[in-house]
Amino acid sequence: MSTEEEQILALVYESLRAHLDRASIVINYTCCHANYVDAFNFTFGGDDRIDMKQAGDIQPQEVVVLPDELATDEAMRLWKKLQDASYVDANYQPLVSRTMAAMIADAMATHLGIQERRWKVFEDLWHRRGICSDYVRAFNQQQAYQFQDTLKKLIN
Repeated sequence: MSTEEEQILALVYESLRAHLDRASIVINYTCCHANYVDAFNFTFGGDDRIDMKQAGDIQPQEVVVLPDELATDEAMRLWKKLQDASYVDANYQPLVSRTMAAMIADAMATHLGIQERRWKVFEDLWHRRGICSDYVRAFNQQQAYQFQDTLKKLIN
């Protein structure tokens, strides 16, 4: 057993003793370029034995690699604000309609000074095409102007 594994088991052991001999722990790990999240239930057996049972199925999650233009310090500050506002998830994917996502892409690109590949950067990240068309379509909707004002306040 490696030193790292021994340290993890020591922490689990302490946690079990402190929490009525039961603990549920979520473990994130990466294998073969895919991120996995798994939950394990640990039970303290009383004779210094720790029993471990997998609590659920392995759930693969895509590891997102941001393009350079969207991975700067300023971009990360914007991503954080957008995540806090529930406009994008932890993997930088939009949680709003296509037209609102297009408005986010435009606001970020403008703020970050992205001129070339303005739409392509977001199309690749979000695995969708036609973001420019979605942006144009957004302004046929009443709430677009209000959302644009909300984005300006959030981003600036």
